[in-house]
Amino acid sequence: MTRFQFPVRTLPIPMQEFANELEHAVDHFFKRPSACSNGDATGGISVDFIPAMDVHENDTSYMLELDLPGVRPGDMKLEVHEDRLSVVGTRAAAKRDENSESNWATKISERTFGNYRRTLALPKNADVDNISAVLQDGVLLVTIPKTLNALPRQIEVKHIASTTE
Repeated sequence: MTRFQFPVRTLPIPMQEFANELEHAVDHFFKRPSACSNGDATGGISVDFIPAMDVHENDTSYMLELDLPGVRPGDMKLEVHEDRLSVVGTRAAAKRDENSESNWATKISERTFGNYRRTLALPKNADVDNISAVLQDGVLLVTIPKTLNALPRQIEVKHIASTTE
């Protein structure tokens, strides 16, 4: 995403504050995809953000990569309902020690916290009984194997000798 940078020293302080607020509002609007874009659905629940996702495919499976930094495996669940896979959970805001001698005041907050849900339609050849997921370095890797009857296979052509010679 292209970010518009306002030179800090060229704007008076009130204008810089306005520019920062405007930039934050635009970022917030464009970083939150609509609930129905690209096959997504929130399932009717209130969501604060929809995790970014990449989808990959090879001959035997599909792989989803979802960015979920700061989320623990216990704070999420994967659900398969009919022909849809959903990743649902909560990313908690970082807690600051209120008893600390240094009182930090947040000046900029760009990270997203709260409830999330990402739902997508599964392909007809998805083997839903063997879906697996691993959370590594803030990225959720979901592997969806393809059913065996959907995999390409060779068909042997048999030769039958002619009876007329």
